[in-house]
Amino acid sequence: ITHMRGSKLSFAYDSPVESDDQGLYLALDGHRNALTPGNSQTATFDLRIGSHDLIWGYEIRGENAQKTGMIAKLSNISVIGSENGAGVKCAECSPGSFSLDGENDCIPCDPGETSNEDRTECQKCPTGHYSDQEWMSECLKCP
Repeated sequence: ITHMRGSKLSFAYDSPVESDDQGLYLALDGHRNALTPGNSQTATFDLRIGSHDLIWGYEIRGENAQKTGMIAKLSNISVIGSENGAGVKCAECSPGSFSLDGENDCIPCDPGETSNEDRTECQKCPTGHYSDQEWMSECLKCP
C-alpha cells in the first residue's frame, strides 16, 4: 500500500482465544503488533508517508501448536488517505490554507502562519515577517 502523510489503517476483527499461547497479529513493515483478543474488535494504526507491507497472522505456540481449525476473521479493512492501494491527491487549496490527507476541506492557516508550497500544512512566518489574519497567502515583511 502506498499513501500520504496522515494516513491510517483501520480494520475490524474477531480473534477467538483459548489461552495466552495464541493470537492474531499485524506485521506492519516487519514490526509485529499483537492485537487484543476477542470478538467484534477494531484496530487503527497511523501510517507514515510511503509504501508499507501489511501482513496479518495468527500464531499458536506451546501445547496448542498442533491444534487446527482456529480461525480469525478480518473485515472492513480500510486505509484512509489511500485509494485503490495508492495515495490520493489532497484537495487543491488556496494559498493560506491546507488540507489534511484524504480530506477535501481546506483549513485556514492561523495568524502568524501561511501554507507551505504543497499546501499540506501551515508553517510559521520567518523572522522579520508576519501575517495578522487567517487565510493569508504570504507572510508580509515587518515595517
